[in-house]
Amino acid sequence: MKNDGFRCALVIRVALLGWAVLGLEAHNVKNGSCPLRNATDVPAAALEKEAVSRLPSNATDLLQVKIPSMPSKIEHLLHERWDELDFDGRTMLSRAASPAAYEFPHARDTFVSHLRGTFGILAAWDQPPAVKRTGLLHTAYSGDLFQFYLYDAASSSDRAKVASVIGSEAEALTWLFGTVNRDMLCNFRNSVTKAESASTIEGPAVITHRLNGTITMSERDIANILMVTIADYLDQMVDTNGWKDHHQVDVPDVLYPGDGKPAVALYWMSSVCRAIRDHLEVVPLVFRRCTEVLSHADETAARDRYWDVTLHEKKMTADRQIELLRESVSLNPHVGEPHLLLSQLYFRQGDYLAAATEARESLEKLYVLASAWDKRRSYGQWVGFARVMLLRANRRLLDMSHSLPVTGIENAGGLPLVSLSSLFQTSKAKEMTSATITEISTF
Repeated sequence: MKNDGFRCALVIRVALLGWAVLGLEAHNVKNGSCPLRNATDVPAAALEKEAVSRLPSNATDLLQVKIPSMPSKIEHLLHERWDELDFDGRTMLSRAASPAAYEFPHARDTFVSHLRGTFGILAAWDQPPAVKRTGLLHTAYSGDLFQFYLYDAASSSDRAKVASVIGSEAEALTWLFGTVNRDMLCNFRNSVTKAESASTIEGPAVITHRLNGTITMSERDIANILMVTIADYLDQMVDTNGWKDHHQVDVPDVLYPGDGKPAVALYWMSSVCRAIRDHLEVVPLVFRRCTEVLSHADETAARDRYWDVTLHEKKMTADRQIELLRESVSLNPHVGEPHLLLSQLYFRQGDYLAAATEARESLEKLYVLASAWDKRRSYGQWVGFARVMLLRANRRLLDMSHSLPVTGIENAGGLPLVSLSSLFQTSKAKEMTSATITEISTF
């Protein structure tokens, strides 16, 4: 069953078209003709086309699915405007990028790409400066799972170098991230292994520390370390991981890079997010503001249905693909990519209202997560594709001759040219200006 937003858009569309058809009927009667008297003889598409043409220009916007406005931090992230995400962003990112970070193959991309990705997620989630800066160099001192390091956690000079890049507060948190055993934080290990859910923070905790034996961590530091952990893993969330499944395994039993299938990890991220939310300075929008926990079973089933469509598209009917994808989005309502596949299928079938609605759903969820779930394509590519799908479906809803805003000029191959500037200016102009991403009720 399609969502409430889809039903609302459908009701508005039917009402407006009905109003236009009645107006057309009255016009024809007044002029002595009434071709709609035998409506069964008029093709539905032709009837709708004529009705749309009779609508006043200010009513046609109501026939389209609204384009959600891109949050400013997402726009800065996509355009790599680092100084907009942190007051010293560009300089800081440049200084954090050592030659080794540029060259080391991390989970799915270079180490420097992963570090910037983690910083970007935390910045988009509006985390405090020290937290998002920790994301930029979170494993600079290694970690309890990651055996590689850029700086020596036992060296005061190395710590001073890190502090000169990200600041002393972020360095202290980065040092903790690279030297404590996170298994003991909020029952983290058991939440990952599915033995138990993450436990709430009950006060300061004495944690195993690789240099000092033990160390006492405050509630805020525990919450912030785990928030960075969520963003860290979200950025590298692939089923076959370069450093984990290969570099740190003497005899790897899987071929890298695998097929790109998303890893199953949102279940523990959502559990940890709920456990730490009361101790965060800013609670991110993910998992409905860290209130909803996704089960391992539902996440796995949702991922597998999505992947079944991905692998066997050519062998499945469109109806079967839609069925599996609708089950996927029902089981896991936190990711956007399944909606975007649905959008493409509905567009292919000529169901442009459903196509536009699914593209919008995809965008809303991509904006909240601030990272791609399906890492086979970049985050920017998924966002851009969803925006183009929504634009094309909306143009088809108005029965425009082209789904893209073509010019009157053709290229050497006879294809009508499309201005990329015009394409995205059109999308930007139609974005919702009265709502922000924080008002989207699905989250």
